Amino acid sequence: MLNRFGYPALAALVLLGACTHEAEAPALDAAPAAAPEAATETFSIRLFDKTIGQMVATTQGNDISVDYEYRNNGRGPTLAEEVELGADGLPVSWKVDGATTFGNEIHETFALTDGTASWTDTTGPGSAEKMEPTIYIPQNGTPYALAVYAKALLADADHKLPAWPAGELSLDELEHVTVDGAAGPVEATA
Repeated sequence: MLNRFGYPALAALVLLGACTHEAEAPALDAAPAAAPEAATETFSIRLFDKTIGQMVATTQGNDISVDYEYRNNGRGPTLAEEVELGADGLPVSWKVDGATTFGNEIHETFALTDGTASWTDTTGPGSAEKMEPTIYIPQNGTPYALAVYAKALLADADHKLPAWPAGELSLDELEHVTVDGAAGPVEATA
């Protein structure tokens, strides 16, 4: 099967294994609140039972930093992503720098300032006025963008949000599943 660029489409299952660190609740006292402790998640990128890369996401307060890289037959993306979430959990800033699987440079930015969204991606610059809660969809984001989308959509009453530069994101429940966890079976919803 060929994609629109004429390269064979890769039909492989990418397994992401997450490791998280859960911070203990701070003691209640009269001292000023310290900055929230950073939480880091590390995902292994696996293909045909072999680890070919990783994605490391570090969240501190409303800031998320993601480093993502893998190599398959010597090719793969290398991305550094910075996301800042607003009080409503939606991105107010998003920056992606790095290179695509085939080495094309990526310098993508998004900012929401004073009710105006502006972005620059490989198609050029764009902007729009914020009329309602809207989420930015980066053209060349890391897979961690899916976690940002899912959290925002789960927090929305109808699980739908308009998107910049265009379109809409929605989240639909498909089925309930049981997966193996370190402490035994875990009930999850796909």
